[in-house]
Amino acid sequence: MGRVWNGSCYQDEASALAAFTRDLATGSAAGITTFTAAPTISGSGLITWSISHRPLTSNAATTRTGSTQLLSCTDGSMDQWSVQSLLVVVAILFAGLLGFRTGYRA
Repeated sequence: MGRVWNGSCYQDEASALAAFTRDLATGSAAGITTFTAAPTISGSGLITWSISHRPLTSNAATTRTGSTQLLSCTDGSMDQWSVQSLLVVVAILFAGLLGFRTGYRA
């Protein structure tokens, strides 16, 4: 079972954590934001993080810690196979039915 981060389903906790880490904005007009320690993820999908923000106008850095709970999901690529195979069967039946009707009229 995978984990959801930012609207995408990742196949495991490690790939969801990597996506979470990549999404941290490191620099903007407001200042620079960095992780003070590498975020960690538990088996239940709870990410624990600590960030530091330093404004460009001063040296007063603020540190925040927190956690983010990721929801579980099923990997979308696995669910697609049943839908695709059903569509193939429907397409073959439709083509066969259309072919028989054309042959019947001739």
